[in-house]
Amino acid sequence: MTADLQAIYTQLQQMHQLLQTVVATHNRHLDRHEMAQRLGISTSTLARRVQSGTVPAPVNGRWPLAAVVEWEASQTQTQTRTHNA
Repeated sequence: MTADLQAIYTQLQQMHQLLQTVVATHNRHLDRHEMAQRLGISTSTLARRVQSGTVPAPVNGRWPLAAVVEWEASQTQTQTRTHNA
């Protein structure tokens, strides 16, 4: 397999993995215990961070996993930009 075909194959594999993640997270929600565990914090710290606006607020008491993944990605990008500045 040529290098170009290998690169295309690798990109297709990555896109496939991302698509699987999107499908798996669609319609999945986290309760406060799951959200706190995901962030590595206690539920009381989670409540304080939600109140201060540093963590998104739940919708009807739960966090849509797709929105959490998107928020985490935006946090990573912000940290990367701040670190590289």
